[in-house]
Amino acid sequence: MSAQITVSLKNVVMGGIFGPIYIGMSRALVHETLGNPDHWSAGDAAKKGPDPWRTSTIWKYGDLEFYFGLVDDDCLAQIYADDFTIPSGGPSIALDPWVIRRDAPQDDMEEALREAHIDFRRIADRYDEHMTQLAIGTRVRLWFARPEQEKRPLLCALSCADPRLSWMDKP
Repeated sequence: MSAQITVSLKNVVMGGIFGPIYIGMSRALVHETLGNPDHWSAGDAAKKGPDPWRTSTIWKYGDLEFYFGLVDDDCLAQIYADDFTIPSGGPSIALDPWVIRRDAPQDDMEEALREAHIDFRRIADRYDEHMTQLAIGTRVRLWFARPEQEKRPLLCALSCADPRLSWMDKP
């Protein structure tokens, strides 16, 4: 296994900086940096062999999903998380979650962004009227959903992605 890297979600939110990992990085370099993924998308690991994860579209380290090949062949296109309480990077990534918590109210997150002097803009989700996004720069998105029983939208996902992905709303 490679050495553990340290990543602050504050740095990710501020500028899409994920330690030594970057959007557009080759699958081989991600593997060299992080080692074997904890899990991977088995659905697309149709290429059998001793390491079927090598061709998987999604590699998972802790709560973080690394998506490959969505824009450029075999390159990292997105780092995404939507299944966490307090995000973890597993054994490969020492992750400082900053203020990122599942179900954090949107207004609390907006206040944390203001206090950190991080510019953001609100975007209505074009696919779901009960969801909103906070867009930070061209790469980072925080998603909020408002469950029926809640009055305030709550954090449900975060991503750092290649802005060329079709779902990335442009400023």
